[in-house]
Amino acid sequence: MVKSGKESAPRVEPPYSHTRPPRGVPAASWQTSLRRQFGREQNFELENIGKQTFFSDFRVTNPATGGSYRVAIRGAEAGENYCSCPDYETNDLGTCKHVEFVLGQLEKRRGAKTAFRRGYSATESELWLQYGAQRTLRLRLAADVPAPIRAAAAGLFDGDGYGHVDDAQFERIQAFMDRAADAGVVVHADARAFVLALHAAAQTRAQIEAAFPAAATDANLAALLNIPLFPYQAEGALFAARAGRASSPTTWGWARRCRPSRLRKSGGGIAVRPNCW
Repeated sequence: MVKSGKESAPRVEPPYSHTRPPRGVPAASWQTSLRRQFGREQNFELENIGKQTFFSDFRVTNPATGGSYRVAIRGAEAGENYCSCPDYETNDLGTCKHVEFVLGQLEKRRGAKTAFRRGYSATESELWLQYGAQRTLRLRLAADVPAPIRAAAAGLFDGDGYGHVDDAQFERIQAFMDRAADAGVVVHADARAFVLALHAAAQTRAQIEAAFPAAATDANLAALLNIPLFPYQAEGALFAARAGRASSPTTWGWARRCRPSRLRKSGGGIAVRPNCW
């Protein structure tokens, strides 16, 4: 077969629909692609407020609304970057239209392919929260970080900088954050908030377990209610309480007989006390 001297143009995928996911594409991949597509279509204003050309901090401003957000670029993959917008914080994708806009602008610059292929070389140490399906503490240490900080980090973070925070490590990780910040490590506020939230959730679970040691069959739980619960209802109420959530009478199947009238604290947990009509 004889090939023509003219190369065929690369196939361009059609734009993704905002209302209907492509067949066979996972929802998370679809939503990520939508943000990549939409971000590259925007006419935002871009300002480099950091020190590097590619791996830097940027201010992205929407001229139509005047709203602006800080975007930190550390790589080309989801979860490596950061944006201060609400969508980035809540979508569990590790990206947003502002991040994708910045990446789209940087990709047009000379040297971008080489820079992103080599990856980010830390010029300052930082501890941040990596967003995505599972949020994780990340630590990146520059070459000039003090040896005691590097040694302390070895017991809390693995070789790739991933931190694992369990119930036994809250005090250690909080102490490390304070010590690292004093040594010049940039400890981002959302990383601190993440650890504090995990600590508060662990304390809530411990208080509920102490207040109701027999779980759904505990007499203390029954004493809080005017009517008995089925086992699955009691399990559901405790599950919601451990997760820091509230349960409604409709969820528990009481809607036709009862209504929540007041809240009562018990052992640090919150229980709904229903009244029958």
